[in-house]
Amino acid sequence: IGEKFGKDVQLKRISLKERNPANQAEGDEKTVLQSLENLQQNGVILPEYLVERVNNDTYKYYKPLIINKQVCLKCHGDISKDQKLSQFFKETYPHDKATGYKFGDLRGAVVVTIKR
Repeated sequence: IGEKFGKDVQLKRISLKERNPANQAEGDEKTVLQSLENLQQNGVILPEYLVERVNNDTYKYYKPLIINKQVCLKCHGDISKDQKLSQFFKETYPHDKATGYKFGDLRGAVVVTIKR
């Protein structure tokens, strides 16, 4: 993204239950994810995307990531049944929080920050 658009466009993935600490949602991004989680818990169908105007020159585009394929649950569901996989995540990501999801859960979001 940086090569094509320069420093005015940033792309990242965020989560409230991150596997990689670099993907931890903070500040307004955390608030957005918490709001989306609350909506989902109350039976509201989540929007395809959200756009937040941060200030006159900066916008954030959020694309919710939903656990919408069974294959996602292999690594993000209940991994305790697979000893090899469980051990791999324990060794590779000792502070992993990205498990225990169920089909249809909000996993996080892709965030694109655009500065004009």
